[in-house]
Amino acid sequence: MIHRPFHRGGSRLGLALVVLLATAAAGWAHGDLHERIANLTRMLDQDPARAELWLERAELRRQDGELVEALADAGQAARWKRDWPPVFLERARILFDQEQWEPALAAAGDCLDREPENVDARVIRALCRARLGHPDPAIADLDVVLQGPQRPRPDLYLERARWQAQLGRWGDAVAGLDEGLRRLGETPSLAFPALEYQRSGGDFEGALARLETLRRFMSPESLLATRGEILVEAGRAAEAAALFRQALAQLDDAAAGPSPPKDVPALRARLLAGIEKADESALANP
Repeated sequence: MIHRPFHRGGSRLGLALVVLLATAAAGWAHGDLHERIANLTRMLDQDPARAELWLERAELRRQDGELVEALADAGQAARWKRDWPPVFLERARILFDQEQWEPALAAAGDCLDREPENVDARVIRALCRARLGHPDPAIADLDVVLQGPQRPRPDLYLERARWQAQLGRWGDAVAGLDEGLRRLGETPSLAFPALEYQRSGGDFEGALARLETLRRFMSPESLLATRGEILVEAGRAAEAAALFRQALAQLDDAAAGPSPPKDVPALRARLLAGIEKADESALANP
C-alpha cells in the first residue's frame, strides 16, 4: 500500500502547470492584464495582420480565464502564420486549460513536429497522455525533458514518479527521484516521496537508510515514529514496539518542558497506534 502524505487533492499538479506553462506576462496583476489586452486590441484594430499580436492577446486571455476568446485569437494568429510553432503551442495550452485532452495532445504534437526541442509542448503532451490513460508514453516524454540541458522543475520528477508508481514500477520511481536529487541537490520535496515509494515497493532497508538523511527535516519524535512504522512493515514488530515506547516517553518529557513539540496530541495518537499495531503484529507472528 502506498503512503501519500505528499499527494493531497491534486493541488501540486495544478500549481506545477501554472508555473510551468505561464509566460513572462504571468506576473501581471489582474487589472494589468485587462489594460494590456485593451492595448493589444487597439493595435490589432490598426494592423490585424500581425500574428504575434494575436498570439500575445491569446496568451493574456488564457491567463485571464477567457479560454474561448483566447482560442479564437490563436486561430487568428494561425490565419497569418499557418505553420508557426508558437501557434500550436498556444492552442495546446488553451485546450489543456479547457481539459480537452485529445485536442491538446494533437496541438502539442503539431508543435513538436515542427519544433522537436520544444520543452513546453513535450510536457503538455506528457500530461495529456497521462490523463488519457497512457502513462508509458507520458513517462517517455518526461524522460526526454528531464534529460535535457535545462534545469528541470521538481514537479516533473514527482509527476513521472507518480506515473511509474501507478504501474507498480517502484524502483523506477525511486531511481527517477534520486536522479532529480542528484541534479537539484538536497530537495525534501523529492526525498520524502522517494522514501514512501521505497516503503511501498518493499525496500525497507533502503527506506530506513534514507530516513536518516532526512533527520534534520523532522522532529525527533516524528523520526522515531516513522522508523517504527517502517520496522513494522519490515516484519520487525518487537523492535518497532520498543521504539514507539521510547518515542512516547521522549514525547512526554518534551511536552512537559519549556518548548513542547507542535501537535503533541497527534504525535501521541500516532505513537499509540504504532504500539498497538506492533504488538498485534508480534502476537500474530511470534
